Amino acid sequence: MTLWYYVEHGQEQGPLSQDEILALLKKGRMTRQTLVWSEGMQDWARAGDCEAFFPSSASSAEKEGELPCPTEPPPLRLDPVPPEEEPTPPKTSSPKPQFVPRFSQAKLGPSTPWPRYFARSIDLGIFSVFCKVIGVLPGGLGMEAEDLWISMAMLLGYCFVEAGYLSIWQTTPGKALLGVHLQKKDGSPFRYAEALRRALRVFVRGFACGIPLLSLLAHWMAFQRLSERKKTSWDADGGFEVRQEPLGCGHMFLVLFCLLLLTTFVADP
Repeated sequence: MTLWYYVEHGQEQGPLSQDEILALLKKGRMTRQTLVWSEGMQDWARAGDCEAFFPSSASSAEKEGELPCPTEPPPLRLDPVPPEEEPTPPKTSSPKPQFVPRFSQAKLGPSTPWPRYFARSIDLGIFSVFCKVIGVLPGGLGMEAEDLWISMAMLLGYCFVEAGYLSIWQTTPGKALLGVHLQKKDGSPFRYAEALRRALRVFVRGFACGIPLLSLLAHWMAFQRLSERKKTSWDADGGFEVRQEPLGCGHMFLVLFCLLLLTTFVADP
């Protein structure tokens, strides 16, 4: 009987039989993106790529006996029988590879509010500079109604940019600079739709869609939850884990300098 291992919440689980894995897939505890491994496989693979759980139409046809079977014995060979070949040694199966998450839990601590706030500020600053260069963002935004609508539209537009960052590079410039590491619990890479849903939750719950005063209230509520529970509501709902590298004084000075530079460029009319 073939035994299987799978990854759940960044941890290796198993061994389980094929029927037990299929039961987990039906219950929703596992998805096509869940990493699995069994003896004979070279490396971890997604469950959706394994014929044992999601057989292709070709393999299904073979199993159903659609391929024609011979009705008569094959013709007798009159050629001389070739000499018996040396038996080949049996192939040894490769050892089960160790599953290694993208970040090590031992080296990184839980995320804290301020590094994440500064990381997003840097990302939004870079996006604002890009918008100003292409002429979408006018210089010197104020509190007029038109300027507020532009700011809200930019916050919404950045959601699609952040989803692209995460689906391609698995991080954003601000998170990379501040050592903020974001990943899914099962360790699989981000898909664009998943990253976009997370970004939209941040836009609604963390920024209150950019509405003045309500945005400050949303910031305060997210700050309190992250300080007390070590996890935001959008990460808890989406099944994401966020960890933080230790930061030194020099690191923070570089971050503040980048923020000052971006703010100066965007505010310059």
